[in-house]
Amino acid sequence: MPPAKAAPDVVGATDATDLHLQNFFDCVRSRKEPNCPFELGFRSAITCRMALTAHREGRRVTWNAERGEIV
Repeated sequence: MPPAKAAPDVVGATDATDLHLQNFFDCVRSRKEPNCPFELGFRSAITCRMALTAHREGRRVTWNAERGEIV
């Protein structure tokens, strides 16, 4: 019997990664601002990562802005 595959670690039914990458490459070429500013994308990713860490470890986590890490 083949080993069971782990469920993907994603939420939602679609993957817009290709659209984000295309926008990024277009902005590199044109030097225009991307659809999602870096700071907004970074903060959104940190929030998602914090939620995932808290869920997996069963504990409350916080963001230490001074050190730039989840604690």
